[in-house]
Amino acid sequence: MSTEALFNLNAAGIAYIVAAILFILGLKRLGSPTTARTGNRLSALAMLLAVLATVFSNDIASWEWILVGVIIGSGIGAYSARKVQMTSMPQLVAIFNGLGGATSAVVAAGELIRLIDLDELIPQDVSITIMASVIVGGATLSGSLIAYGKLQGVVPTRPLLLPIRHVINIVLLLGMIASSAWFVIDPSTSTFLTAAIMAVALGI
Repeated sequence: MSTEALFNLNAAGIAYIVAAILFILGLKRLGSPTTARTGNRLSALAMLLAVLATVFSNDIASWEWILVGVIIGSGIGAYSARKVQMTSMPQLVAIFNGLGGATSAVVAAGELIRLIDLDELIPQDVSITIMASVIVGGATLSGSLIAYGKLQGVVPTRPLLLPIRHVINIVLLLGMIASSAWFVIDPSTSTFLTAAIMAVALGI
């Protein structure tokens, strides 16, 4: 490894540590109405720092696409912050949370497709990361959409209690664990999709 690459790796590691500290401080300040704005700014700064560290330490995308994403995301965020009423803020948070989960799953799918196209052996740590991303992302997406629907009045607030709901949840959980374990042993798109569908269903 060259000196420049080693320097970039160490700098990225330091940036991630600083970002993690800022995230913790930001989340702590979000717990009080008087410090919530400061907490939001600290969390935003932490995310910006983490993204920049990732971009500069890895050749992952062109700057044009990154700039397009920043412009679109900033535009949506600015519009939502100005137009959404405070009484509708829980719905907005639910939607953003669901989109975050969907993004996690899409990134995992993209990485899997990239590795399959390269026809390389996928390391187990990468397989575990991909599975964790799609499971958490899928469950977060469906759960957040249900939460949004209930808050908005689109979905009935009264829970739908199926007679065998516990059995269904156990079957989904065991199936998700089994498909995840098999994916780590032998990664494939079919196993990935199976785990993703089960995660989405479990989030409901």
